[in-house]
Formats: sequence, structure tokens, C-alpha cells
Amino acid sequence: MRSQVFHKGNIHDVDWKQITQGTQIREYLEPLIHKGSAAYVSNSNHEVQLLIAGEHAFPLLIGDANGGKKYSYVVSNLCQYFDYVSDEILRGNTYGRFTRFVARYLMPLARALAMGNGMEQTVFVNNWLFSSNLYPNCSNIDWKEVLNTLQTTFPDRAIMFRSINWKVWDVMPYRLDFFITWTLKRLILKKRGPTSRIKKDGKNRATTDIAVFVGLMKA
Repeated sequence: MRSQVFHKGNIHDVDWKQITQGTQIREYLEPLIHKGSAAYVSNSNHEVQLLIAGEHAFPLLIGDANGGKKYSYVVSNLCQYFDYVSDEILRGNTYGRFTRFVARYLMPLARALAMGNGMEQTVFVNNWLFSSNLYPNCSNIDWKEVLNTLQTTFPDRAIMFRSINWKVWDVMPYRLDFFITWTLKRLILKKRGPTSRIKKDGKNRATTDIAVFVGLMKA
């Protein structure tokens, strides 16, 4: 079955009976798709769409290309990698003068530069408006075909996967050129300790909240 993207104009065409946990997902996502996230989340004003891949449904959160507002880090790259980091540094008392100087004066400039270069021109895949988003068993999903669908539907946006973990990554049978913005947060917040690192956890392999920018896909 080919993957397909649905929006509020055609969401009525979804056959929810064919979707794993379709009833529950429908109850959660349909209001968001029809009204947008701002109707339910005060610090998010984003369009929500739906990706159907096989029997699985994934919410798509369309990034705010203007990027001017301070949204939640869950829905905004600028907030996650600039506003959130700056607030952590300036509110804490464990950072040196130079780090605080960078956070107060240089990071706003870097934020403006990132905004001007389209850092919010994104589509978040599997963003349920939670800080961490679980994945179903993805072994039967043709991710190459899914990415082709997403890149065709959103040709001017970077495709991002929220809460990637190695168990999910292992079932993607091809290589992606990607950039992990986790590096910046890891360098600046290195004093926060092991919660900032990717952690091995046995059967689940690894879990992390990093977001992956998908660039050129190579078979």
C-alpha cells in the first residue's frame, strides 16, 4: 500500500478501520487537523496533517516558516536549539561569564540567521505534541517510498523525524545524508549530564529526543 498525506480537506477519506488503533488516533488527531494546534495548545500555532503508511498513522506538524514567535520546543527548531538553550543558561547559576555572554548576545543573532535560512521550513513526522513520541513496529513500512511521498508533497520543506531511536533507524534499509542539530545542544548543555547523551538500553537499543533533518536520500 502506498503512503498518503491527508489534510483537513480530505481527512474524511481516511479508512480508519484499516489503521492500527485507528479509533483512538482519529479521536486525537481529527480535531487537531480541522482546527490546528492553537485550538488546544497555547504555545503552538501549526497546521496538522496526517501520514498513512501501510496500517500506521503518523501526525505531520507543518513548521511555521515565519518563525518569529516563541513556541514550545516540541514544535519549533528555533525554540529547541536557541530559545530553550538560552533560557537554561541565563536562568541557571552554573555557567561561566563567557557562556552567559554567548547566550545573551550571540545566540539571538544566530537565531535570526537560522530563521532567515528557513530553519522552521520543516515538516515534523510523528510529532504528537509530546516531548517524546513512540513509534509502532515499523518493519513493514517502506520508508523509501514514504520519504518520496513526503518530499513530493512538501518539496520546499525539510523532512524531520521526531524522537528517532536506533530500533527505528535499523529498519530503514538505505542511507540518509542527515544533520543532527543535537550537537549544538550537547556542547552548550554539557554540564547537564547523561540525560543529554544517547543512551544504550539493551533491548530497545537507544532512545533520544533528537530530531533528524532528512536531506538527500541515497539508495
